[in-house]
Amino acid sequence: MTSLGDIQSRRRDILAEILSTLSKLLDLYHGSHRLCRKNPDCDALALGKLMKGLKDTGLYPIPEPSSIRDSIDALFVTIRSIELSSLCSNLRKKSQYGHPLIDRVEIYDYYSDEVVYHLDEELRDSLLAIEGKVSGMEL
Repeated sequence: MTSLGDIQSRRRDILAEILSTLSKLLDLYHGSHRLCRKNPDCDALALGKLMKGLKDTGLYPIPEPSSIRDSIDALFVTIRSIELSSLCSNLRKKSQYGHPLIDRVEIYDYYSDEVVYHLDEELRDSLLAIEGKVSGMEL
């Protein structure tokens, strides 16, 4: 049988891991290394969207785990609600609708079939890994 102290300790550990993941993503996209090979402005847009989304949800600046009062499930839902589409995918969507300011041929050539991994996928995969650790415990 799991004691209340064990559950609280596990909750703090999971919250710390979630908040650490957010902090690492902020640091990664804030760094000087360019992550998106398609567009030089993509990383800056991703960082700005993440910071704004976290601020809008009360998670920026990154709080201490002890200050989080929501359930872990609610925290996952909150973080997943942040819109993090990349500049590359935004341009691709616009080109599909025939945006008048973007030449479709240039966009098609610019965006080959190469897979581009962006912040939204990175965050989703990180959250899934943490959720796998939570399953089976009632926190």
